[in-house]
Amino acid sequence: MQAYFLLLIFLTFFAPASAQESAGLDANEREVMGAAIAQALHPDSSAWLLIDAQTAIFPCSPTPRNIINLGGCSGMKLRDQTVEDAVSAIKKSLTGADDEIIADLRAKSETSAILDHPFSVFVKQVFWRPGTPFTKPSDGSMPEFALVISRVGFDQSRAKALVYIGAIRWDDKSKSFGDYLLLVKEESAWTVRSTLRAWELKNEK
Repeated sequence: MQAYFLLLIFLTFFAPASAQESAGLDANEREVMGAAIAQALHPDSSAWLLIDAQTAIFPCSPTPRNIINLGGCSGMKLRDQTVEDAVSAIKKSLTGADDEIIADLRAKSETSAILDHPFSVFVKQVFWRPGTPFTKPSDGSMPEFALVISRVGFDQSRAKALVYIGAIRWDDKSKSFGDYLLLVKEESAWTVRSTLRAWELKNEK
């Protein structure tokens, strides 16, 4: 885990765009993504969010593909890790993450899907991806945080879900992190049941 603390994370505003697919996300998958994003927000949040317009993936590349870049990787794994290493860590350390949902997340996280519709959270969202034009809001404000999120792995009943989210905060670097979240559907709402911290930053002393 300490290796993560030594990595530099860059917002790659001028990196070329990578190949992606416009695979449609159904309502259930978007609900899980929205629940994952919502848990990262402060209850009194009023700023906007900068959201990567393409999902995080396991493969790494010399050319950054996401707005959060850890050595050419999205944060779902380290560059010197194999996907098998990352998957094994999830299975071992994330309570409730079984082979079924891990396999579904892995299959969906080989290629990015495009995100272009706001999620059901209570703050403004701006979608952007490296290699495309970007214009800040007219008031010149900074986002509360920038984030990248993966596709969602489901079990067969679609009552349990696994998703990765990475976030960078400008106001407090120590609150920047990459998490795997296990969510369950309870009374028609998705609730975070367990969390695995994949990486985090620390403030410089």
